[in-house]
Amino acid sequence: MRILCLHGAGTNSRIFEIQTAAIRYELGDNHTYDFVEGTIPSTMYPGVDVVAWKDEPVYAYFDEHHPESGFAAYHYLEEYLHDEGPYDGVIAFSQAGTMILTYLIHLAKKDPRAEMPFKFAIILSITHPPLDYQELQKGRVMAIDLEGTAGIIPIPTAHIWGSLDEAASQVATSNSVCKADVRWVYVHGRGHEVPGAGSKDDVTQTVNIIRRAVDAASNQ
Repeated sequence: MRILCLHGAGTNSRIFEIQTAAIRYELGDNHTYDFVEGTIPSTMYPGVDVVAWKDEPVYAYFDEHHPESGFAAYHYLEEYLHDEGPYDGVIAFSQAGTMILTYLIHLAKKDPRAEMPFKFAIILSITHPPLDYQELQKGRVMAIDLEGTAGIIPIPTAHIWGSLDEAASQVATSNSVCKADVRWVYVHGRGHEVPGAGSKDDVTQTVNIIRRAVDAASNQ
């Protein structure tokens, strides 16, 4: 399957390739991965320096203090999917997870019968709830009404975060926007990170629920 990979704010595509290497290895050779870089220069996320080059540039997909940059990010995403797609799935970490859930909610609200741009989504360590796309268009950054959008995203999803990741734990209920019977969750014992070679059991558990989402997407 062809999978789009979106890094977190304060990193870049090369770093995200390293962060996801163990998971991608365990998933096997049946998938191809496209890593797409953010366009907004950012400051390096704490802890990323251990795998970064000296003075390596890092990026974000949008600046949360400037709503217009968020709205522009969705236009860029749509253009990219139109030009480079289709993709079977998406793996999105941290800020990118918020961006993908926001976009999928927007599409589902606009036309519940419309085909989603992905067959499945893997959301890693989301730190902010999905945003209200309509409010973003008006220049306001507001979280979506979770009760009003419960189960609105119809595709299979896997949600992974760490129990020591305070921000992710605070917004854990955001996964309620995804359809419950094709939604899987794994909470590892670490922080704001992608399970890697240093936590083999966490990698195995993460891959297990990713495979469930992929298999469910294949059977739909």
